[in-house]
This record gives sequence, C-alpha cells and structure tokens, in this order.
Amino acid sequence: MGLLAFSFTKLVVGDLDAAAKFYGEVIGLKEITRTTATSSEYAQDEVIMSASGRNDGPMLLLVKYLKKPAPPTGGAWTGFIVDDLDARVATALAAGGKELVPAFHQEENRLSAAIIADPEGHVIELVQMDA
Repeated sequence: MGLLAFSFTKLVVGDLDAAAKFYGEVIGLKEITRTTATSSEYAQDEVIMSASGRNDGPMLLLVKYLKKPAPPTGGAWTGFIVDDLDARVATALAAGGKELVPAFHQEENRLSAAIIADPEGHVIELVQMDA
C-alpha cells in the first residue's frame, strides 16, 4: 500500500499556549482540539491546528513534552503559503517573532518569500505566490 496523503507536522515547543496563540494570530491556523498522551517517554500535551479548523487536510500539531525538555530549535522549518507576505511578517514581529531573512522575490519561481522565527526560535518560511 502506498502513501495516501501528507497529514501533519509535529513541532515540539516549550510553551504550548504561547505557540498556539502565535500560530493562530500570525499564520491564521485554527485550533481543532487539544489532547494529552501520557503512556510513554514521549508523553505530551498537544494542540492540533489547521487552516480550515478541521482535520481533513494538512495539520500542524504543536507538542509540549511532559517528561523531557523541548529539543533545540532550527532543526526543521515549517512553510506556509500566505496571501499578504508583508502583513504576515509585520504580524509576526508584533507577536514576538523575529525576521531572519527579509522578504525577497524569486522571479523564476513566481513567488516572494521571507523567513521568520516564532518567539521560541522555530524557523518558518512564508511564501506568497505571484498572481
């Protein structure tokens, strides 16, 4: 049996509530649910989010470990397609994020992008496709 679909990315954070607020305000993700799993060394509190607020497409799962510290940031990036790159970067900065690479245009790929970090330092690439 082969791959059916991309489902989710889990991002391990230190402050679950602050991360959920940031990704809600800056990216526009909507919280679907919160869960807790305590049965292993990876015991975790989790916030499940998506663009639609439903679990029928790609999701971002924010996770706070209960028995161990969060790993260092920067090992992975998340990427989001947005409708107004400059506005999203400004919102990120106002919400405690940091601009790592200012907005730039790639004519060959017909897009503009910027690289930011959330308040904990997780790297996020924001992409706006040309009209």
